Amino acid sequence: MENQADKTAPIRYYSNQEARSGGRSDGPIAPEAPGGGVARWAGSTPRARLIKAVGLAYDPFSSGVSEKDLAPDFGSIYVDMQPGLLSELQQPGPGFVFADYGMGKTATRMALEYALRLARHPMTLSATYTPSIAQQTPPAESLLQQHLDAIAIEVRIDLLVQYLERLPERQAEREATAGPLQQLALYRQARSLPTRFSAAMRTALANPGEDGAFWRAFRPNVRYVPVTTAWRSLVETMVKAARSSESPRASWEETVYDARSLGFQQIYVLVDAIDEGRSSDDAYLEVVQPLIKAASDLARQGIYLKCFFPLELKELLLNENTMLNGALTLPPAIAIINSISPADLEKLITDRIEAAGTSGASIRSLDWFGQELDESIQARLITAASGSPRRLIELTSALLDFHSLNGFRHEERLWLTRAEWQQFLEAVERPAPPLA
Repeated sequence: MENQADKTAPIRYYSNQEARSGGRSDGPIAPEAPGGGVARWAGSTPRARLIKAVGLAYDPFSSGVSEKDLAPDFGSIYVDMQPGLLSELQQPGPGFVFADYGMGKTATRMALEYALRLARHPMTLSATYTPSIAQQTPPAESLLQQHLDAIAIEVRIDLLVQYLERLPERQAEREATAGPLQQLALYRQARSLPTRFSAAMRTALANPGEDGAFWRAFRPNVRYVPVTTAWRSLVETMVKAARSSESPRASWEETVYDARSLGFQQIYVLVDAIDEGRSSDDAYLEVVQPLIKAASDLARQGIYLKCFFPLELKELLLNENTMLNGALTLPPAIAIINSISPADLEKLITDRIEAAGTSGASIRSLDWFGQELDESIQARLITAASGSPRRLIELTSALLDFHSLNGFRHEERLWLTRAEWQQFLEAVERPAPPLA
């Protein structure tokens, strides 16, 4: 007798863009969320309907890139791949994390930023900086200043964002009113803001709504910021300052001084090297070497570099002839992420699903889609991911795309049949064709 459960419509494979536009490659794509990725309720695409049908408030696998994750609370989905690593990185002093592509460098960096922005004592300012070979060129004696000037731009934005984030606790401690020194610091830094950020500030002041975190398009959202009288007063001050251009922009030294004036006792600069697009490792190291050599001097000023580099840079940096050997007078924390355990990958999936769940009726595992299967969907995808968190998220996303455009789309069936599961596996586990 024919197995009715395996009798499905012909299966077609779609790109991610097609899945989000209802299977039409020329159709409209679901709108992007402020930080990238597919917006939470992006119309009525098949995938959006599937996500809603299984009780999730948003799509927890919309992107394998941490900056584009839709989770409202990144701390709830971060899995510490090396126990104690996050705590070690929060300690004062230089730090280096080496990891291969897709192994969690950016996720670790974002989790560190999240933790620092929530820490109360000592009050810490964190800023992410991505060096650019194209924009920074020798001679070496000018490279360090180029780095510091570029870092100052990032610190300036984060200084004002994180000062506003901490307004509620400052109000609780009766420190919300800025004195003359704090007002000068706010004025000087706001006057030096990038144009796009200033425009977002003006829009927020004109139409504040209930949430004062207007920086969602520029920085991860870590805290809910209520719109209060103190918030309005500070944003109004910064908007007025941003319109003024009668004097030069704040220097690196002035930015550090202003951060101290505003109560930040230490500054963590999270140096995030890009994986793609480097002309060569040697060229990249030539550009970042002056900054790394300055790590000890910066640390003595309460400015700590935490570097997140590709694994292939490890040997060059740790080689006896390169800058880390004797260049740093303060011993750096060094971590290498070269393997992720199946248990941690399992937790990565379940934590994301749990964070997106809306009730007890929400799914708790990908295995919920495998009610007719003889194996665990999660276990199979974890094996196929070969230890890579990003690959695991990409595989899970591909599964949701596949199911939303086949069994769910045609029959509104929430689970996969054996035939569909096998065809999905054949598609994602097929060896890549040789290059022409």
